[in-house]
Amino acid sequence: MAVPDSGRYAATMAGDRDLKFRGYEVCRFGHDDLRHRDKAKPVVTTFFHTLLGGTPHAPGQIN
Repeated sequence: MAVPDSGRYAATMAGDRDLKFRGYEVCRFGHDDLRHRDKAKPVVTTFFHTLLGGTPHAPGQIN
């Protein structure tokens, strides 16, 4: 298991705040969301479908 790096986390959060202050929305995915292609595809598909104005669906309901 990886050891948490508080300095790296702080830098990531500072970047997140900077993007928000500039008017961007930040959508994050966890490592396990994208780790395996067969599980990642419905997560990403649902995300972009919803982002582009579609009705939100549970992951796996959109092919």
